[in-house]
Amino acid sequence: MKKLFILLVLLCTTSGVFAQDPQLFDTTWYVTSIDLDGTNYTTPPINDPIKVGGIVRFLQNPDFFSTYFCDDLLCIAVYDPNENKFDIEDNPMVLNGLCNSAELSLFGSQYNSLFYDDIGMNKSPFTYNLSANGSEILLSITNSEGNTAYYSNQPLSTPDFQPQSVQLFPNPAQGQLTVAAKNATITHSRVFNVQGQKVMQLNFQQNEQPIDISSLQLGVYFLKAESDTGQQFTAKFVKK
Repeated sequence: MKKLFILLVLLCTTSGVFAQDPQLFDTTWYVTSIDLDGTNYTTPPINDPIKVGGIVRFLQNPDFFSTYFCDDLLCIAVYDPNENKFDIEDNPMVLNGLCNSAELSLFGSQYNSLFYDDIGMNKSPFTYNLSANGSEILLSITNSEGNTAYYSNQPLSTPDFQPQSVQLFPNPAQGQLTVAAKNATITHSRVFNVQGQKVMQLNFQQNEQPIDISSLQLGVYFLKAESDTGQQFTAKFVKK
């Protein structure tokens, strides 16, 4: 089976008798953030959410549940007729993705890990909760590990800003990788593997910093750094 990296489309045929909240259906839900292993990750700016993803839909006719972020992923879901719960099957089909930036790819990996592990085993059962904030309706979906994705029925606004550029060199790297930011002071950075799991965390107050990556296994990683102004930026590197 193709290894899961990031999640784009999750189309699920459902079975059973529905007893879900009517607000759940015929609404497009946009992911706003996720809680993963005690850390909250905000959805990065998305210019075209229909194309990139972070969307959930529950439909009754035909009956299916769908969500996607960067990669096509197909599965079957079964809804609980008595509670706000549903299960999904193991070993989904994964197709090609659309994300072309390190930031979106990293978030897609983390989003995907809420539904499946890296060998395609699902994290059922999933529970969902609906609430209201004025005219905005909020949805949360929590997996069996207690990790949660948060959604709104209102599309996210796209901030108008030019992100700070970050350079990583050499790339690919062996024992040491240097992080350099233009016109910014990096305060801390985190390194994630392709499954979206944090493998390193560093704190410093410089615009250029060498990092010892000798302990990392060979492969592809994402470095997410934050500046003293709160600007975040993500870049991809290869450990060889």
